[in-house]
Amino acid sequence: MNQRALALAESLRGQLADLGPGVRSVSADESLSGLFIRIGAASDETLRRVADDLGLSQARTARKGRVWWREAASRADGVVVVAAGPHHSTEEKP
Repeated sequence: MNQRALALAESLRGQLADLGPGVRSVSADESLSGLFIRIGAASDETLRRVADDLGLSQARTARKGRVWWREAASRADGVVVVAAGPHHSTEEKP
């Protein structure tokens, strides 16, 4: 691994630290329509904090089969930011 790769790793580690404790992942994809940023939160509490910190205003509970999770999102010109909390079983109330 060269110096450029190490600098990239440090930059990404800094981004995780800037989002605060309990953030598990940050990824970004760029397409013709703009930048899409995904943030993975370790708990619902972390998700609420990140959503508040970043001004994510569109909240919803998503479901797939017997699993649900919470999401918060916002859009700006050419940018979409989505933060999602952990998966829960249907035995837990959303």
